[in-house]
Amino acid sequence: MAKKFSNIALEKPKRFTDLLNPAFKGQIVMPDPHTSGTAFTFIASIIQLWGKDKAKNYFKGLDKNVALYTENGFTPARMTALGDYMIAVNFLHDQKLMLRNGFNLSYNIPPLAGWEIGCVSIIKDSPNPKAAEKFIDYILSKEAALLHQELTERIPTRQDIEIDGKYIDIFDYSINEDYDIFKAAKNKEEYLNIWDQGISSNN
Repeated sequence: MAKKFSNIALEKPKRFTDLLNPAFKGQIVMPDPHTSGTAFTFIASIIQLWGKDKAKNYFKGLDKNVALYTENGFTPARMTALGDYMIAVNFLHDQKLMLRNGFNLSYNIPPLAGWEIGCVSIIKDSPNPKAAEKFIDYILSKEAALLHQELTERIPTRQDIEIDGKYIDIFDYSINEDYDIFKAAKNKEEYLNIWDQGISSNN
């Protein structure tokens, strides 16, 4: 969320439903779930949390306030940091990265928010499998995990890395521990259709 909140009499959104406030019309930027895993995680978590019908109605209301859908998940944080929009819907680590670079942002994790674990894969029948395997070996190493944390503000999953104190506050928030990433992957097409049906009713 951008510093604009300090100049107007609006309370910062704390829950998903707060984003439906008509005062935020044209002030929200978020990625497109068809092109961004960030946005797909967002819609999948909402669908699993509330069910299809309630989620579809929520997407309809949210779409009315969204000014721009971006191709990737990082751009909303950058655009909000630059003051183009008041609110960005995207992953926390992107916003923390902008904060680390001196931009005036604040963030909030809505109760029962979804989450993700970053992954790396080798494409089947890729032309350089040996090189790919070496890259996988490196990216799973402690050295790479620490570098990744420093460059991206993500939290390593390796048990031999102590979590930096500056990241600890995220564990004070209530995330949706029942969010099923495998179910989301399996039902991707269905979830995207629910999203499309919700926002298409505004056109």
